[in-house]
Amino acid sequence: MLDKIDVTTTRIKAHTWLAATLAFIVGFLRGPAQGFVYDASHYWSGAYSLVVMQNPYEAGWLAVRGLLSSVIYVPATIASLLAGPWIDGYSVLAQNSAALAFLGAVLVPRIIQLLGIYQKNFPAVIWLSAIIIVSVFAGFTPYPLMDLWGLISFFLGIYFFAKSPNQNLIYSWILFGVTVNLRPAYLAPVLVLFIWTMASNFRAIGKPLFTSIAGIVIAVSPQIIFNLIVNKTAVPWPVEMSKISSTQSTFASFIVRYDTVPFDTSRGAAQFFCSPEMGSILSTGAPTESFGVLREFALNMPTSLTFVLEKLSSSMMWAWETPYLSSVKNPVGLIAIFISIIIGLGISGLFMDREIYRKQNTGSLKTTLGLSFLSITGTMVLSTVEARFAAPLIVATIIGAFALGEKFLERRSQFLPIAKLLLGVAIGFSVLSIGSSALDHPAPPGLVSPEICSSLLGHIDE
Repeated sequence: MLDKIDVTTTRIKAHTWLAATLAFIVGFLRGPAQGFVYDASHYWSGAYSLVVMQNPYEAGWLAVRGLLSSVIYVPATIASLLAGPWIDGYSVLAQNSAALAFLGAVLVPRIIQLLGIYQKNFPAVIWLSAIIIVSVFAGFTPYPLMDLWGLISFFLGIYFFAKSPNQNLIYSWILFGVTVNLRPAYLAPVLVLFIWTMASNFRAIGKPLFTSIAGIVIAVSPQIIFNLIVNKTAVPWPVEMSKISSTQSTFASFIVRYDTVPFDTSRGAAQFFCSPEMGSILSTGAPTESFGVLREFALNMPTSLTFVLEKLSSSMMWAWETPYLSSVKNPVGLIAIFISIIIGLGISGLFMDREIYRKQNTGSLKTTLGLSFLSITGTMVLSTVEARFAAPLIVATIIGAFALGEKFLERRSQFLPIAKLLLGVAIGFSVLSIGSSALDHPAPPGLVSPEICSSLLGHIDE
């Protein structure tokens, strides 16, 4: 269905294939992982169990993870079983590089095209999108994680959602349901998009309501069947998923960011970055559920507002090693500068152009992207943020940055597009400044408490 677009010339297809090939090669050249650890090891073990026809429940940690998380890497696992364990890293690398190529050279350009921009320069969009996506996300290709696949599922759902809602709505909701099963962190944007779909079709709600629910039911039916067989219950989510929510809330009110440091036997893998100010405020005890986190934020303004900005900005501070962390001393890399500028330009492009919201087709897509951005941001505020949580925000703002760029090129003689560009740059540098300084207080390796974080007040790690 992605081929059925307005521009389907041989030239466009050739550019797409060439850009995708380049993205695949660059992703593959990242090289295989040293090993699969923590979450990655469970995703890999779950896929292996499925392929050899064993119950993946324990191996894939499916009490807290969706069943489909053990399905994603079945192709790579089959290749590994056929060729031998030595190919494990390369099979995952190849599968993820293919995903990266599709995201950068096919999916993101097609979403940009739905905005009705760059019609004469679409090949340039394909190449630039592929280069940006592979530059930012190449660090994910060695590991069997759900991040790339969650991005593809979610933004492919948005593509169908915006392209022709009356015809493709069921595909969107199947994909959105799959996304939540792979990455529960997408639950908020999916719920928001469901509410918006119902509200925008209020006068004729029957068909979109039925289609949306049907798509979700199709997506979650494997999980329901699996739960019936294994746990004797028909819930459409992992039976112990609430444990993830509780864990996410435990540190959400005083931890700026959490990272995993793998392959370093000299220390523990858990690395928290503290907010000493919030740690001091919560020294008598931090909330362990979302409403409690919100209450503490409301009661402790403006300190909590600064903390929220630090959480969001620090999640954009990616490095060559992201999704993992290799150096606590210098967690901010050159990629962080690049991402910060994209975030700034993308925010300006998504939210500072009222004109495009009035257009029937592009307005729907812009609204979808904007609602997704805001709801994911809200999820991050109430979570213990990891750098990789920002992945969907980065993709959304890449699209927004393209929209801003086209406006700037079209109206270079007018003041307003230049002002939006400068505003985007200012937002980007603010993100970089706040995010980099937010990581000045790493806690000792291992679990932390508000007391440990408050002890870092006045101390800046060099």
